[in-house]
This record gives sequence, C-alpha cells and structure tokens, in this order.
Amino acid sequence: MPAIRYAFRSLLKQPGFSISAILTLALGIGANTAMFSVFDAVILHPLPYRDADRMVLVWQSLPDHPQNPVVPLNYLEWSKRARSFECLLAMKNLFVSFRNGVESRQLLAGELSRGFFSELGIPPLSGREFVPGEQISGHNHVAILSYKLWQSDFGSDVRALGRAIDLNGESYTVIGVAAPNFDETLAMRGVEVWTPLAEDQLAAMRSGNVGVFGRLKRGVTLAAANREMQVIAGRLESEYPDLDRGWSARVTPLQDYGVGKLRPTVAVLLIGVGMVLLIACVNVANLLLARSDVRSKEAAVRSALGASRTRLLLQLLTETTMLSFAGSLAGSVLAYAALRLIVALNAVNLPGLANAGLNGRVLAFTVAVTALTGLLFGLLPARQLLGGDLMRAIRESGRGSISPRGRFSRNALVICEIALSLLLLAGAAMMARSLLWLLNEDRGFAADHLLTFRVSFERSEFPDPPSRNAYSASFLDRIAALPGVRAVGLNTNLPIDGFLLVGEFFGFPGVTFPPSERPVAACNLVNPRFLHALGIPLLEGREFDSRDRFDTAPVAIIRAAIARRYFHGHDPLGRKIVVPTPGKSSIDVTREIVGVAGDIHYLTRSAVDSLEIYLPYGQTTWPNVYVFARTTGDPAVLAPQLRALFRHPGARRQSIAEMMTMQDRISVLNDKPRLNSLLAALFACIALLLAAVGIYGVVSYSTLQRTQEIGVRIALGATPRDIVAWILKQALFLAGAGIAIGLAASLALSRLLASLLYGSATAGLPLLFAVVVLGSVALLASYIPARRAVRRDPVSALRAE
Repeated sequence: MPAIRYAFRSLLKQPGFSISAILTLALGIGANTAMFSVFDAVILHPLPYRDADRMVLVWQSLPDHPQNPVVPLNYLEWSKRARSFECLLAMKNLFVSFRNGVESRQLLAGELSRGFFSELGIPPLSGREFVPGEQISGHNHVAILSYKLWQSDFGSDVRALGRAIDLNGESYTVIGVAAPNFDETLAMRGVEVWTPLAEDQLAAMRSGNVGVFGRLKRGVTLAAANREMQVIAGRLESEYPDLDRGWSARVTPLQDYGVGKLRPTVAVLLIGVGMVLLIACVNVANLLLARSDVRSKEAAVRSALGASRTRLLLQLLTETTMLSFAGSLAGSVLAYAALRLIVALNAVNLPGLANAGLNGRVLAFTVAVTALTGLLFGLLPARQLLGGDLMRAIRESGRGSISPRGRFSRNALVICEIALSLLLLAGAAMMARSLLWLLNEDRGFAADHLLTFRVSFERSEFPDPPSRNAYSASFLDRIAALPGVRAVGLNTNLPIDGFLLVGEFFGFPGVTFPPSERPVAACNLVNPRFLHALGIPLLEGREFDSRDRFDTAPVAIIRAAIARRYFHGHDPLGRKIVVPTPGKSSIDVTREIVGVAGDIHYLTRSAVDSLEIYLPYGQTTWPNVYVFARTTGDPAVLAPQLRALFRHPGARRQSIAEMMTMQDRISVLNDKPRLNSLLAALFACIALLLAAVGIYGVVSYSTLQRTQEIGVRIALGATPRDIVAWILKQALFLAGAGIAIGLAASLALSRLLASLLYGSATAGLPLLFAVVVLGSVALLASYIPARRAVRRDPVSALRAE
C-alpha cells in the first residue's frame, strides 16, 4: 500500500506527463480491446450446437473447386458407407414464393433430412420437429418457421401453430417455430422457413444441390474422416462414372464455414492494432526515459538512505502499472463506444458481430494486455534509471548533463516507432488502393442505370418449361413497356461476385480431358436481350433471339476467356461445345457456338479468367432468375412502378425479392474491403499521431537539454537558420533510419497482404505515399521545437544550468 500511495502522489505531481501517458495508452489498449472483441465474437464464438467442435460439412471436391454442393445420390451412398460420422444430415436450399395476403414475396427455404433439429441439439422453440413419414413426397407439406419470420409476419403469436401458409402456390401447415439461434452458422443463415426433404426422391436427383452436415464420432480426427471420404469417393467414381468422374470428397469444420475466410483478414488487423499498442508503449517509454533523467537524483538519495535496487524497481513498476491500469480503463470506454458505433452503423455483415462486447474473455484479454504494456514500457526506463552508478546523479548537475545512454535509448525507440508507423501507413495505403480498384475497375458491363431484382416463377402455375418460358417472355415485355425502361435482361446469376449458381462440366466433341482437368464453367440461362441490357459487348456472332426455342437446335454463347483458352486463335463460331442441361447434369447436350461475348471481371482477387457459357432461356428454363432493367434515368425511380405492376391480378404468377440498383449491390459487395481499409486507415492515423508526438517529444527534450550548447553556438555567430538546420539534421537522421527499416519490413508486409488485396498487389506507390507522409510529419514535428529553441535569449541560455 505505501508503494501505491507514493506512486499515486508521484504521478499527481506531474499531471501533464500522467495525462499524456494515460491517453496514449488508452488509444493503444482501446483499439486492441475493440479488435479482440470482434475477433472473439466472429471467430472464437462457439456455435450453439451439441458437440459443436465435432460438427463438420462434407463437400464434393474438385482440384480447383474444393467445396461444392453434393449430388443427393452421393449423400445417400455416403450415409450407407461412411463410418467416421455419428450422423450425416442433408439440407437443400431453394427460393420459394410465400404469399401473405395480396402480395407474394420470395423466401429462402431449407428442406431438411430427418432428425436435423434433434441431431443439432436445438429443438424448436415451440411446436415440434419433423417426424418419420413426413420425409415422403406428398406427405411433406408441413413447415417450421424461422424465429425471424414468426416475429415479422405472425407477430410472435403462439396461435401460428396449426395455421396454413402458401408456399409456391401450395398449402403447408405450420408445426413449429425454430429457436432464435438455430441458424447461427453461416451455412444456414438467411433461411426463413424449413420443410421436410423428400428423401424418397433423392436417388433420382443428379444435380449438386444438397449441403451435407455431419458429426464426427468421438476419437475420429478430421484427417481420418477426409481419408475415408476420399476412398468412398473413389469407389463411387468407378460405380457411377457418368455422375462422379473427377469428383472427390472433402470434410471441413462447420465452425470454419464463412468465418474461415475471415481469419487472415482479422489476423492482419490484429497484427496492425498490436503495432499501434507497441507504438503507444514506445511513446510512454520515451516519456519515462525523459522523466528518469530528472528522477535519477531522487533514486540516488533513496538508495543512499537504504532503499535496495529491488525496492526501487518495484516502486517504478508500480507507477507504470498504475499508468497502464488507468489507460486500460479509458481504453475500455473507447473500445465499448467504438463497438457500439460499428454495430449501430451496420458497417459490415459479419456473423456474430452484433454480439461483440466486453465479455469475460475480452476483459481477461484487456487485463493481460494491461500487464504486458506495464512491463513493456516500464522495464527499459527502470533499467536506464537503476542500471548505472546511482551516486553519479548526485555528483552531476545542470540541465546539460544528459546521459549518452539515455539519449541512445530514446533515439532507438523513436527509430522503432517510425518503422512501425511506416508499416501501418504502407499497409493502409495498399488496402485503400485495393478498395479504389474495386470501385473503379472495368467489370465488363455497365453497372449504372441498372435496377435488379430476383424473380421466382410459381412452379405450380407452369405445367412444363415452354409455358414458363412463354410467361417469362410476356413478363419481361410488361417491364420493357414501362416509361424510362430501355432494355430488360434475365439471367440465373448476378454478374458481380463470381458465384457459380449453375456450374457444369463442359467439353468438346472428340476431346477427352483427364478426370482431374475437366473444365467447369458457370452456365447462365439468359434471354435474347441480356447482353444488350447489361452492356456486355458481343465480340463475334449473334445474340439469342426468338429462333432459339425448345424445338430448335441447341446453341450457346461463350465468353472470350473460353475462346482464348480452348480455341487458340481459331474462330469458334459454328464449332460444337458439350454442355449438360442445368439441373440435369447427367444429360449432355451438344450445342453450336453462335457468339462470343466479352469477359466480365468478377470482384475477386484471382486473376484467373472467368469461364462462363450462356444458354438460351428459351431452350432450358429455370424457376429462379435475376432481372435487370436498364433505365434512362435514376433506376431507383422505377421501383414503385414495378411493385405496382406486380400487384396487378394478372401478374401474380411470380414473386420478387432484393429489388435494388446494381450500384447498391456492388457497394454491399465492397463492405468488407471498405471496413478493412477504414480500420487500417484508423490504425495508421493513430500510429502517425503517436509517431509525431514521439518525434516532437524527443526533439523537444533534446533541445531543452542542450540549451547551453545552443546558447554557445549562437554566441559564436551561428544564425537561427543554422541552429534549426542542425537540429533538423539530427531529427531527420532518426526519421531516415526508421523509414529505411520500415521500408525493408514493408516489402515483407506487401507479400503477406497480397492474398487479401484486390487488383495489383505491387507496393511501389503505397510505399512512396507512406514515406512522403511520414517524412513530412517527422519534419513538421521536428521543426516546431527547433524554432522554439532558437527564440530563446542566448544570454539566458548561457546562464542556464
């Protein structure tokens, strides 16, 4: 207690020093606490399922596409043969039309295999789960509502159980409401209604459209499960060569789904915020070093009165611990405010982010960081103060008696601070340039003046594909007739994120590919005006037109990337390409290539060409599509007219969802890179501020200690400009040394960040920017105390001790 009281009084005697140190530490500890809270909520937060650490996802795998949905027949075979799992569960996602009153809208539905809720260990909040017998087609018209749908459309009314709801024009009975956390894994996020999977029809399905969940048996490792599944996949390949040629299997932890891709980004941001804390510690250490020169006499007197060096060390560490504790309290307040701001702004859709807060794990982390920072910035000043001859401090006097060892330590800390600041600034500049690339890259289509929405045609309304095609054509004609609409396109995929909604193997007549090298392309079903509506250039041949119907010769349009890779400069028009029918992968169709379209550049890091094949919607329809309306003015103005059109009694054979402009879609897609850039820029600004304060403090303290020397130089004829140049030369030497070290480290950083950046990953311009900014800040931070030093009266300086 006496040591704490003495430390408290000592800090109160120098409020300027104490406040500066506490605020500096608050920035560093607060930023680290906030980032760890995000890491804890997004990455470390365990899933709420029974034995969640053993829950896995099982995929069909290709060498270049390791995670693919599963063909239902393969799921059935896996369930019979695999011995590594306690259970294997299937889920099939699909969009359904949900009618509630006059309007119908689309919902994402999930068809579940038997025992799904009980195996996950999360029973419905109310009602019951599916029972045996309800997994048979014709007997599966029961539904479990998501907690969100129950709240929004049924007002959390318990009487919703037993009610009939309309899904795809058919009646389903509500038998339960899922628990709020049932869909906590991203693999089930967004599903609003659950129905039984018709297991009696699975064997006849040939498209990969099922997600497979599993729980490993106790003692079975992930590696062992992968080995077994690969053996089973090899056997299935020989038994079903038309279905499984080239396919393997892969097992991944359920916890990693979605958030696994976030780990590198969060790790880089944690490293960045750790550097901010390190810079803060360096700054406080420099303050303590400057203070140690003043306190050396005090330490010598206490030593002469009998205090041991251990006691003096404990006293100094008590003071640094109190500083770090105060800084952690202030930092926790800053962290809490920052987290609430991020959640309130909904800056990015990260799983679990809304639950980020100062829980027990985060507070334990903060305590550990507090203790670590107290040691980091306290040991060097303590060694500086107590490591030499304590009695020498009594014999020396005068302000000019600056310790050479103290000067070297402070200079070394400033060099480290500048190097770390350059690292952060260069990283932030690289991320900012990556974001600019995302915002300005030519994507191969015109994103402006484009309104988009998703459409689901009511399956019960159309007895066959030709009737759906005829209705979709009239549906697009009605949209095209609206005022301000220039063109209307239809596609089964959005042209912005590279998601293969319908991915199929393709080939060429007479050409055989090894199983591991079979090419895969996205097969997009489009209407005749799609390329024109999106502004995608037609490089050769023709667009689809009314001639391309079910009863005419199958045709296709390929992307330029396919023409480059597989035709090697030869004209592909009139050549044949073999493409399975989407949804019927076992049926290969030989199609004539009638056109070559320009490439679309997906907003991904990969520089690999995107392979896509366009097929006429008139020859192969699909119930769920995206519609693109090209307008003459603001596309958002068209939205009310479209909604009014869909409320017309004659236009209720479809449901719509996600009506938004293409620019808004791109903006949502850029959320994560934008957040990364903003956080990196924030860390860099804090580092820059701390570096400026550190340089200013060292130069200011150094000039103060050299007051007599400056007075002598002025008395001997040195001009103020000479003095300023002399001081700046020494300060810029420190800055130059720090920048040189930072540049070397930044080159390694650029390689580390390459996997997180979009576009070109070269570090030339970002490094130049970082050097210019940091050099300018260092120059300014050095110039201010240098100018102040030469304004002193030379006579007063010579009289100073």
